[in-house]
Amino acid sequence: MKNISFLFAILLLMSCQNEKKEYQKVEEQNTIASNFDPLEAKKLMETHCYLCHSPSAEEKQGRIAPPMVAIKARYIDKEGYNKAEFIENVKAFVAHPTKEKALMYGAVKKHGLMPKQVFPEGSVEKIATFMFDYQI
Repeated sequence: MKNISFLFAILLLMSCQNEKKEYQKVEEQNTIASNFDPLEAKKLMETHCYLCHSPSAEEKQGRIAPPMVAIKARYIDKEGYNKAEFIENVKAFVAHPTKEKALMYGAVKKHGLMPKQVFPEGSVEKIATFMFDYQI
């Protein structure tokens, strides 16, 4: 009986900790959402991403990385990431691009690995949110 009570207490504690983590994630997303301006996010993407990830550069001339729409399709359509997963994976890759984190193997083979970039605080989250929520 003591073993069952002990096991129940551990499971209850683990459940409370998981709920707290989920609450923190939701709270973080709500903070981003409350400060989210889609026009600002679009401008950030155009300013910081389109130099390499141009939606209009020709495949054989001028394109040095996959277009943003292809990145969105890979992460969401093929991998099936929800919004939170999409944002976290984009942030993790951009913060420290590695071949292990890359999902676009063909693009890495063709263009090489994305070099590490420095972005203004919070801009990657805004760009990823825009990418997920809006047609690009």
